[in-house]
Amino acid sequence: MDSDPVNTSRDAVIKAFKTFAFRIFEVSRDEKITNVWAGNSEDEERGRALYLGLYASDINNDTIIRECVSSIRKVFQQGKPQFFEYNITLDGKAARFAIKILPASYSDDFSLVVVERTEVKEVTEDKWRLALDAVGDGIWDVNLQTRRIFFSSKWEEIFGYSQSEIVTTEQWATKIHPEDLPISQKAMEDHVSGKTPVYTCEIRFQRKDGSYRWILSRGVVTAFSDDGKPLRFIGTHKDIHEKKLADLAHVEDRKQYKIIFDYSLAAICTHDLEGNVLNVNPYATELLQYSYDELKGRNIADLVPEKFRSDVQVQYLDVIRKKTTAEGVLSVLAGDGSIKHLLYKNYVFSNPNGEQYVIAFAQDISDRMHAEAELRASEKTFSTYFNLSGTGMAVVSPEGKWNAVNDALCKMLGYTREELFRLTFQDITYPEDLDQDLHLMKNVLNNQADNYHIEKRYITKSGRVIWILLTTSVVRDAQSHPLFFISQLVDITARKDLTNKLRSKNIELNSAREKLLGKVKELEEISHAIAHNLRGPAKNINLLTRVLNIKCGRISDHEDANILAGSFTIDELASLLDTVGLSMTNSLETLLNIAEIRLNREVPFDNCDFDEAINAVVDQLAGDILKRNIDIQRNLGVGKMYYPRPYLESILYNLVSNAVKYCNPLVASKIWISTRIVEGGAIALQVRDNGFGIDMVKYGDKIFKLNQVFHKGMDSKGVGLYLTKTQIESLGGTIHVESNVNEGSTFTVVFGTLKSIA
Repeated sequence: MDSDPVNTSRDAVIKAFKTFAFRIFEVSRDEKITNVWAGNSEDEERGRALYLGLYASDINNDTIIRECVSSIRKVFQQGKPQFFEYNITLDGKAARFAIKILPASYSDDFSLVVVERTEVKEVTEDKWRLALDAVGDGIWDVNLQTRRIFFSSKWEEIFGYSQSEIVTTEQWATKIHPEDLPISQKAMEDHVSGKTPVYTCEIRFQRKDGSYRWILSRGVVTAFSDDGKPLRFIGTHKDIHEKKLADLAHVEDRKQYKIIFDYSLAAICTHDLEGNVLNVNPYATELLQYSYDELKGRNIADLVPEKFRSDVQVQYLDVIRKKTTAEGVLSVLAGDGSIKHLLYKNYVFSNPNGEQYVIAFAQDISDRMHAEAELRASEKTFSTYFNLSGTGMAVVSPEGKWNAVNDALCKMLGYTREELFRLTFQDITYPEDLDQDLHLMKNVLNNQADNYHIEKRYITKSGRVIWILLTTSVVRDAQSHPLFFISQLVDITARKDLTNKLRSKNIELNSAREKLLGKVKELEEISHAIAHNLRGPAKNINLLTRVLNIKCGRISDHEDANILAGSFTIDELASLLDTVGLSMTNSLETLLNIAEIRLNREVPFDNCDFDEAINAVVDQLAGDILKRNIDIQRNLGVGKMYYPRPYLESILYNLVSNAVKYCNPLVASKIWISTRIVEGGAIALQVRDNGFGIDMVKYGDKIFKLNQVFHKGMDSKGVGLYLTKTQIESLGGTIHVESNVNEGSTFTVVFGTLKSIA
């Protein structure tokens, strides 16, 4: 069987002490002498017979034991060794006893009283070193005269120094933590001077590796000179580092707990398992509007509204007693009559005496609960509005997913909720409107805006395109990150259709107005032309009529008529009247023809052949063409087209006749006639000559004006090009001219309205 380790340790300690001690006593906490040892068996038997089983305080016939009682009690209370000397007369001789009371290293329930008899002033070093080494502490031994210090091998083992590294008290002092050195020196001085019976001090001592460890330094002067001066100072260093750190941590924890308790912005209290308040912090008294004295000793059930008091026992006290923890919400009636809602989380603890109590931590959530109640009411209102609204409404994710939709929107788009939840708004947006919507949405996601409005098109489930007025607002979290969008969608298709129809009608009205204004302007121009062209012939007819009246014997006071009457015969006057009348008739027919072209858009279209039309014109001008020896060349890329035949022949006649009329006799005259398809599919007619040409700088803006003549003596009336332009533009075409003097002219006609091309 294995040996008892306690007894083994005790035997080693006692064996060491027996080498020098007169007698050793083992004393229990209740001061009972549980064992006695001595240096020899005879003394040991005698001691056991005298003291074993007795209580130290009951021994009255032994002065030494009686003197040790108070020191034994200190050892158990403080855990620190006690030393003193006692002088008596024994067998007629003076005797000195050095008495050491030490905690038993093998058990906290015993102390050892070591009694050494000595007749000298110094205690043998080896004896004490051996004894204290057996206790397990590092020993130091100071010669107070030389200031030299000696350490035991155990001390060297604990701190890592060799005997040669620290040999003086000065060197020893350098290893004590600077903050602890003054305390240690003061304690030593007090003991050496006789102020204290024992030197004891807790200090930090530096090990050889540089680290500091907490030690319990204890010592006593063990030798004096004849004149009473201390000579030898012996003590121990006990490693208490872990215990000290734990004690300091406990102290720090208590400080921190007190700071938290006093300054926390949470209500903290302690109560017993019956609910009676033991302590409360300042915040709790302020929150609940009670003084500390009003709360202490009061049962927490008394602090809740009456209808909830029975719940405190069942839902809280019974629970925390069983589970040692509880959490929830407690409604407390404050001193001012208001209700405070406290979110609590409480724990059961035990004090050193084993008594259980509860530490309660609570946070006031009254404002939060009120806010939650308001939020629930608001959510209910929103939900009602959302679901019953006749306007389409939706909750949309930042990615475009439909998170929630109401019935009105489903009806508007033709989708069920489940179908929409599988889609995004991008999926059903009309493609041409998507980029603008995404751009506005991106601005909101980037915190550049909180909402946007847009008119856009959606494609319904049936494929129908509808117009929507979309209003979208973003909801953000506390960090301004977008959570979702709330969108309102109003179907404005009918309004859009009506607007488009109104816009179309407005366009039509504006077009009709412009056309009407154009016709009015054209009529004004025609009226001016008629007045201009008929004024001259009418004046001539009036003058000739006056002359004819004079010839017939009538008297006239018109001076010009009287002068002309002598110059013409009646037959000559009749011939002049006939000529002027014919000229007036031709001019009027021309102007009426122009008016008909400008005002009448409904002209008949024919299948016109360019070759036939050109031949007809050439036949009409055959005499002049032969007379001037003009070479006419054709390059017809297009042979036929649908166009009013009279207009085409008139256009060709005017352009070709001008080219013939204004040919240059100094060069071999040529006329080029061509047709082709130009950009956009239109047909172009080009008539080019190498005749006199036109001074474009001088006449460029007048070429197509009425009654404009650019070459004198050519029998020109200034009507042909005006008539040609009018005919071409009446059917949406254009005419353009390029010309240089003595190089010729090029007229290009692009026909507008073509019903068909053969």
